[in-house]
Amino acid sequence: MPKPYPKEFRDDVVRVAENREPCVSIMGIAGDFGVHRMTLTKWLARSRAEKTAVDTGAPLLGGRDAEIRELRQRNRLLEQEVEVLRSAAAYLSQAHLPGIRADLPLHEYQQAHAALPSFSFLSS
Repeated sequence: MPKPYPKEFRDDVVRVAENREPCVSIMGIAGDFGVHRMTLTKWLARSRAEKTAVDTGAPLLGGRDAEIRELRQRNRLLEQEVEVLRSAAAYLSQAHLPGIRADLPLHEYQQAHAALPSFSFLSS
């Protein structure tokens, strides 16, 4: 991946492109500074978006992206916490079942007791 241009350089190129004469093209300015035409076009679009955001009081696009990234990270953490709590609740609920040892997982208990005969007449 190519190294990004320094911010000062980008700002200077954008300033020159925004203040250009009508007869000067974006391609000419990009060539003079040694950047690709599409790179300069993206810089100009980002500059316009930032100016619009400042004028309207809307949050900047980069700030919104950072907020979304932060919220997604928080969401992943909360999902992991929920999974841990579900596992803990399932484990602790086994400890209160009659005849089940807390140190024995439920599926092992069920396998061990599946072969035992059921005496339903004793439970009445």
